[in-house]
Amino acid sequence: MAFVGALVTIGFIYLIGKTKSNFNPNILILAGVVASFFFSSCIVFLHFINDSFNTKKIIQWTLGDLAVFGFDVFWIIIPVFILFTIYLLRMSLSLNVMAIGDNFAISRGLDIQKLRMEQFILVSLCVSIIISFTGPISFVGLIVPHIVKKIWGMDFRENIWPTLAFSGAFLVLCDLIAQVIVPTMILPVGVITSLLGGPFFLFLIITKKNFV
Repeated sequence: MAFVGALVTIGFIYLIGKTKSNFNPNILILAGVVASFFFSSCIVFLHFINDSFNTKKIIQWTLGDLAVFGFDVFWIIIPVFILFTIYLLRMSLSLNVMAIGDNFAISRGLDIQKLRMEQFILVSLCVSIIISFTGPISFVGLIVPHIVKKIWGMDFRENIWPTLAFSGAFLVLCDLIAQVIVPTMILPVGVITSLLGGPFFLFLIITKKNFV
């Protein structure tokens, strides 16, 4: 069901990007914000139609948490992670070409419509599998890649491994902060990543004309 929800969302964003902006990154972000508000309203609706126990569980899940027990989840997520990493490594050169622009990618013989749809579906599958266990942990995919690009450059062949490593380290650090920042309780890690990601996103908007 998480994958179905991801496909519905990404399909909406894809249609907006294809018909209105030729996949302008800024328009895609705005379409994502609209989709986020709509589905947030759906979640609020679920709060009201459920009892207090289920509502509390929903709220905890939507905040994002790493408190997943046992190795059953591990054996599901690791194969997904490995396969998706292999795909990224194989497609790194094509991703570099697509990052320059659609016209340039087409001139190099890439079927960008096919590749973009393929990437949307695979990313949706990978992310939906993970968040079905942890809940949505926001802004890690925004903060870390921008920092890695500043250090290692824009070449996907060079920054894939640093991005993976620093994303994991950043998430562990945020989880550590979540466990010690309030002495009487353990906060969900998604609270910390959102507190850091909000100002970082605002910083990108203010300091960059094109922030993606």
